[in-house]
Amino acid sequence: MAQEFDHKVHHYSKEGKIVSTNPYRLVINQGGREYERPPGSGMWYNADGSLKRDESAEIKAREAAKQAAEQAEAKAKADVAAAAERARIKAEVKAEIELELKGKSNGISSKA
Repeated sequence: MAQEFDHKVHHYSKEGKIVSTNPYRLVINQGGREYERPPGSGMWYNADGSLKRDESAEIKAREAAKQAAEQAEAKAKADVAAAAERARIKAEVKAEIELELKGKSNGISSKA
């Protein structure tokens, strides 16, 4: 008997409880069957259980690029927020200095 792709997804204990799962995705393309196990991994198998193609490195590279882009976007947002906070603080300090200089020019001292 020829070896086939393992279609068993749930593995049960003697008590009938699921102890592990091994999901897969079936794609039927022009009459041919391809199995991806686990789904989203990029590991594709033939109906006989042999590895057809391995796209896992490409998928990992895409995910890494997406994560890097998200981190860059988050950093850019943080930089904008920090610049806005610095500008707000500078404006407050400038206003305080101007207020203090006005008080000195009127002969009023802010020192106690």
